[in-house]
Amino acid sequence: KRIAAYIARDKPRAARQWSHALRARCRVLASHPETGDLRSEFANEIRSAYFGAYVIFFRDAGSFTDILRIVRGDQDIRKSDVLG
Repeated sequence: KRIAAYIARDKPRAARQWSHALRARCRVLASHPETGDLRSEFANEIRSAYFGAYVIFFRDAGSFTDILRIVRGDQDIRKSDVLG
């Protein structure tokens, strides 16, 4: 939500489109979590997938997919950034 709000400051329509595309990407990841890359440096069950300039970190919990964080891919990502 914070990313979309930031985009919406200058481009509200672009923010809506970005949000819709992000939701669609997350639905694909929920349906096919194995398409995400395993990220054992954070935790054994953590996966990630790119979405434009961002990285979606998620965990397949069996009956649902838990989206942990969405961060810019060009930053140095620490374990605390992903797991809180």
